[in-house]
Amino acid sequence: MDGTRWGDGYGSMGTGPVPNAGQPMMEPPRTDPDNPFDEPEAAPELRQARSDSLYTRSAPFWERVYDDPREDGYPKDAEYWNHPEELVEEMSAGEKAMQPLRSLWSRLTSRTGLFFIGALVVILLAAVFCHSVFATVRTISVVGNERFTDEQIIALSGIEKGMSTLEIEVPRVMNSIAWQERYLRCTQVDVSFDKVTIHVHERQPACWMVQNGRLIVLDERGWVLEIYNDLTAPTQGLIAVQGLEVLESNRGQAVTLRMPSRLTVYTQILIELRALGGLDMITELDLTTMDSITLKTSDGLTILLGNESSIHEKIRAMQVVHGNLISNGFYGKAAGGTIVVSNPATPAYTPPY
Repeated sequence: MDGTRWGDGYGSMGTGPVPNAGQPMMEPPRTDPDNPFDEPEAAPELRQARSDSLYTRSAPFWERVYDDPREDGYPKDAEYWNHPEELVEEMSAGEKAMQPLRSLWSRLTSRTGLFFIGALVVILLAAVFCHSVFATVRTISVVGNERFTDEQIIALSGIEKGMSTLEIEVPRVMNSIAWQERYLRCTQVDVSFDKVTIHVHERQPACWMVQNGRLIVLDERGWVLEIYNDLTAPTQGLIAVQGLEVLESNRGQAVTLRMPSRLTVYTQILIELRALGGLDMITELDLTTMDSITLKTSDGLTILLGNESSIHEKIRAMQVVHGNLISNGFYGKAAGGTIVVSNPATPAYTPPY
C-alpha cells in the first residue's frame, strides 16, 4: 500500500483524483444483521422505488412499472407493461367478464360488422314488406263437409278474402266454428302464403240416453247434439247407452260424467265400430259394469266384450264370428245367442238353447 487514505482525493491505486477529495469519508450504510434485506437507513429513496408488495405474497412480485421515457421524450404506451403476464393474473373478475363483450362490440362496430348489420336490417325489412303485401288471403277452401256448404263454414270461421294471413289465429277459428255450430268440429286450419284450407268433421248422431226425464242425443265423442223433453222423440238408427252416469249435459258441449274415464271407453268403442263398419248393427251399449261391457245387435245377439282393453281386436273378432254365423246358415238360429270376445284370440259363440 502507498499510504493513500480514503478521502485523500486519490484511489487506492493512485490512478487519479477522487470526488470530494479532502473531505471526511462517509461511513458505509449500516444494515440490520438480523434483517439484511431491510432498506438501508441512509438511502430512503430506494424504498420509494421499491414495490410495497415486495415482502408479501398477496400480490405479484413485480408491480406494473412503466418503461422509462424514450430518448425523444415521449413515453411508451401506458398499456404496455414490463410483465404482461402479471397483468392477466391480476385482472379482476369483472374485467375478465367484460372482455368478451368488448371484443363483440369491437367486431360489431368495425366496418365489416356494420355492413353485416345493415344488410340484415335490409333483408328483414324486405321480408316484412313482402309478407305484408303479398301474404293476403285470396283463396279459402273447405275439406270434409257434406251437409254444410263451403260458404256456411267460411262464414262461421270469420276468415275473409283480402285479409292478411298474419291476422288469422288458428285456435280462435277452430273454436268459433265448433261453438257456433254444434254439428261441426274443426280439426285443422292450414294457412299458406295466400291460401287458407279449413278441415272439418261433421258430427253425426250416434247414441241416445235418458237423463232427468230428458232424451239426449250424442255423437261418438260424447258431444251433445240434441236435447228433447219428449221421450218419444225419434231415435231410429241410434244406439241406446246405459251406465254413463251423466252429471251435466248442455247442447253444444261434451257431457260431464261422474266417472270421466267411461267417456274415453265410450268414445273408443264407437269410433272402432264406425271405422270397422259395425256401427249400424249395434242397438245397445251397456257400460254399467266396466268389467263386463255388453253390446246388442239388431238381430238379437248379445256381445260380451269384457273390460275396456283391446277394443279393436274384440270388435273385429265379433264381426268375424257374426259373419261366420250368417254364412253357415245360423242367422235365424243365432237370434238370442251370445258371442263372447273377452279374449279376442279365442272368441266363442253360445246359442240361446
